[in-house]
Amino acid sequence: IVFVGCNIIYHSMEANDTAVLNIVSDVFDIEPNELPQRKFVDINITYSRNRIIIDTPEEGVNTTISYQDNFKYDNSIINENNLLKVTKNHTELQLVYPYLKQGIFISILGLVGIVALLFLITHKKKNT
Repeated sequence: IVFVGCNIIYHSMEANDTAVLNIVSDVFDIEPNELPQRKFVDINITYSRNRIIIDTPEEGVNTTISYQDNFKYDNSIINENNLLKVTKNHTELQLVYPYLKQGIFISILGLVGIVALLFLITHKKKNT
């Protein structure tokens, strides 16, 4: 199986091909040289132990906080380009670590193994 992919948008920009740019703008219903409208919004972010509280004056604000899959929330956030977008004025996020106990156990087990290995290596050198 051979897959051949063409990046039409990249080609149209590199080759300055206006015909392809027109096709892309018609398909996506955008103008090629038009940037999206943005405005700055003051937000209040409070960090506490395993919790983030975000207060915004408007709904639908991109907070520029990285979206993480360990957020526990009540359908009030959206992952938009790997950034956190809140859909409500007041949002509380809880950070949940699903494998915390298993991770701590494996880390301790690894440290015990390393200490035992070092003990065996140093004990064997003394006996020889």
